[in-house]
Amino acid sequence: MRILYYNEIDKNTITASSEDSGYPVENIQDYQLAKTYRSTDVSSEWIKIDAGSGNTITASCIAILGHNLTSGATIKIQANATDDWTSPSIDYTVTYNSNIMTRYFTSASYRYWRFTFEDTDNSDGYIEIGRLFLGEYLQFDNPPKAEMPLVYNDTSKIKYSLTGQAFGDEGIIYKTYNFVFPYWDEDTRTELVEMINEVKTVKPVILVPDEYNMDKLKPVYAVLNDNLALNHIISYIWNGTLSFREVK
Repeated sequence: MRILYYNEIDKNTITASSEDSGYPVENIQDYQLAKTYRSTDVSSEWIKIDAGSGNTITASCIAILGHNLTSGATIKIQANATDDWTSPSIDYTVTYNSNIMTRYFTSASYRYWRFTFEDTDNSDGYIEIGRLFLGEYLQFDNPPKAEMPLVYNDTSKIKYSLTGQAFGDEGIIYKTYNFVFPYWDEDTRTELVEMINEVKTVKPVILVPDEYNMDKLKPVYAVLNDNLALNHIISYIWNGTLSFREVK
């Protein structure tokens, strides 16, 4: 299980090769996936992140959310010490997924990072991105219990007339996940507290329930659905629970 939560995209300067005036690149720093960035073309498009002079961004994973990319797209994550992309130090291809795309790699630190997009068969005529993630992730070496309540919640509202007829407003379905962890060491507890301080119950994270079976349990964009509950067992060994609610 992994949680991607400390997003360097939100903390550094971002620019794009092109942008629709109504959908600026800064929209990917907004938590809501519906507030999107759009390019003006589908070829040789990029989004660049600059840490600033004397600074670097350390990252070991990326994610792309709320996109309109097609299965024929070529997507890359690149990194370099300078703003020269002829032969970048990192040049990794990202495997396409119609849902949330992720890519993991050996942790590295560079001033410049860049997402590139080549999607010439995209009939929309533009590339749309709701959210990008760049950074490191929280890894749980001791997994939660296999028994995991997964609830499909319905926001629809329904009423019934005196004669038994049903009428209402159709909502959406969202999932909630509830995990019970039998073992957390002190280092994990510290990392969890750092995560809570960063995101609280407001800022969404990318939850990867099972990084080895992402086709069965897909990554999900979610917020913490409850407070972090910890229980000290002995000698600074802990157990506890984490609950998440899917958001859009």
